[in-house]
Amino acid sequence: MRYVARRLLPSLALLFASFACGALEGRAEPEVPGVVPGTAGASGEPSPEIPPSDLRLKLNLHIFGLSYHLDRSGSRTSHLDNELNYGLGLNHQFYEDDRGIAVVEAGFFKDSGSNWAKFAGAGYQFKLGDRWRSGADLLAIHSETYNKGHPFIAPVPRLTYDIGKPGAVMLNVVYIPKIPDINLFAVFALYVTIQLGSW
Repeated sequence: MRYVARRLLPSLALLFASFACGALEGRAEPEVPGVVPGTAGASGEPSPEIPPSDLRLKLNLHIFGLSYHLDRSGSRTSHLDNELNYGLGLNHQFYEDDRGIAVVEAGFFKDSGSNWAKFAGAGYQFKLGDRWRSGADLLAIHSETYNKGHPFIAPVPRLTYDIGKPGAVMLNVVYIPKIPDINLFAVFALYVTIQLGSW
């Protein structure tokens, strides 16, 4: 059995890979009368192709922020009522189509307990017309305030409104729900995102 695993399987894998490469090389483009493969179609228009991936960095700067705790007295009594949540973050918009936008992001901010919260993750938002977007981010978060100081992963709903030129300056509202043993008080947070450009 060891002989089969060590000798025979790698040989079969190599044989199948060689066969597959040869089979793919032999494939030809479908013929269209009067059209040379790889050139414009009969109407003179270029043949439709999948556009190449845009590998440029499309960076946006997050400037945090303000928050509002729904349980005013409870958050005050627990000393988790800091609502001036200054901090910074960056996101990279790696995908966009007519339906929505996908990003990866990371940052830090002063949280409800006045500790530095750090986060990183990815998000997707659906486009709702020209200026509104709605979706959520899936974030890994670490702060002494939340989850007894242990890192955790949470979905964070986000609503975005484009101010002025679409994509240049955005106003974001996120909702962080009350989750037993992780986050004691539900809160809305507000922050601004500024487009930095593409490289």
